[in-house]
Amino acid sequence: MLRGVAYVVSVGLSFLILLLAAGLFTPADFQGRVSGQIDAPAEKIWLVLHDLESIRSRFPEVKRIEPLDSGSKTGPGLRTWKTVTDSGSVAVYEAQDHSNRRMTIRMIESSSGFTGSWEYEISGNEMTLLTITERSHTTSLYLRALSFFTGRDARLKREFRSLQYAM
Repeated sequence: MLRGVAYVVSVGLSFLILLLAAGLFTPADFQGRVSGQIDAPAEKIWLVLHDLESIRSRFPEVKRIEPLDSGSKTGPGLRTWKTVTDSGSVAVYEAQDHSNRRMTIRMIESSSGFTGSWEYEISGNEMTLLTITERSHTTSLYLRALSFFTGRDARLKREFRSLQYAM
């Protein structure tokens, strides 16, 4: 009995050490890019990117989206919103259109230790080339360890696939 408990404790400690090591050795900063063709007009992709409610369908962990006053922290002409996930983490985002083919979304506050920006570039008309560039920073060792095991670009790839599916 005591031997079995010792085994379970040693396995648990080994897992925690592995998780800590992965978090410590995974860089806090990440830059990645995904690009590909989407069989939809550029205007449709643009509309989905601007639709706050589509965020919930593309990211099931987002339980609530609250539009915020666009002049509050980010200046005039920017859209801001807050998301709350099923784990209770809160993030505040802002989006700025640079043209009708390029937009940047920045996570300006986060309770999870994760911040970043995502730039969306659209080219083409009927068969549209979409490029998403992520620049992110993670202070959380847990999130860095998780990204080590799932792939640093897992969120980026998931977002691209969800946009393809939304079309």
